[in-house]
This record gives sequence, C-alpha cells and structure tokens, in this order.
Amino acid sequence: MAAEEYMAHSRLSLTDAQSKISDASHKAVIQRFQEYRLLLKIGEDGRKLSNLDPQTALTLARLARETLASEYELALAKLNACRQELITLQDAVDEALVYLADADEQVAQVFNILNRRRINVPGYPIPFIPNPTYDRPDSLFFTNSLNSGSSNSQGSTSYDSNEELHR
Repeated sequence: MAAEEYMAHSRLSLTDAQSKISDASHKAVIQRFQEYRLLLKIGEDGRKLSNLDPQTALTLARLARETLASEYELALAKLNACRQELITLQDAVDEALVYLADADEQVAQVFNILNRRRINVPGYPIPFIPNPTYDRPDSLFFTNSLNSGSSNSQGSTSYDSNEELHR
C-alpha cells in the first residue's frame, strides 16, 4: 500500500511539474508579445532603437529583461519536469523489476511442484534478467527507489536445487 501511495505521489508530482511548464510558457508568450508590441509601435512611429527617448528605452530594456527572465523560468520548469519524469520512469522500472522477480518466483514454484509430481514440463524456467546495459544514474534522483532493501529486486530467483529438478 505504501508503494502504491508513493507511486501516486510521484505521478502527481509529475503532473504538477508539467502544469508549471504550461504556466511558465503562458507567461513567456505574454512577455514576448508585450516586447514585440512595443518594438512594433516604435517601428510604426518611425523611430530608431538607437534614438529612443529615455523612458521608452528603459521600458523596452525592462520588457526585454522580463522576456529573458520568463524564458529562463520556462527552461527551468521544463528541466524540473524532465527530472520528475525521470524519477517517475525509474520508479516504474523498479516496480516492474519487483513484479518480475515475484513472477519468476511463482514460475519456479509451479515448475518445482510439477516436477516433484513427476509431471514432465519441457524446458527449465529461465528467470528474467534485467538489461545489463541499463544503468541507473542515481545522481539524477532525489528519492529512494520503490524496492530499496529488496533482496530480490534485480530478477534473481532461487529455484530448488538442480538435483531435484533433474531426477
């Protein structure tokens, strides 16, 4: 139950981060529009940027700065959402590995029961082995994984001894 609550919280955090992108994007568009509108008015009035009166020059400089600040906030919101998405994806991988390890154990138990009852089942069950090229970049994550402390989290399965299986 705690794992499900954690996953729900992680997904809510991702949704919140994505919502912040939308808000930051909206603000950036408004800022760009305000800056563009002033530049358009300056051009329509036949004025040159190099000969602006002090008040207009200051207003334009402030609008340009606010546009840059809003673009920074948008980039930061996207970065944070990306980080949260990586956390959510890592949690999904960790959760899948836990379920796969449980499934491997179930397959092994059924195989062993059938073997003890002398029911011939072709093929020795092969446990799921995670992709060896997969490497969790822990430096990107700020939460504990779903299966920390789980001894069976990487797909290792304890089958009965081979002697019993091959009798």
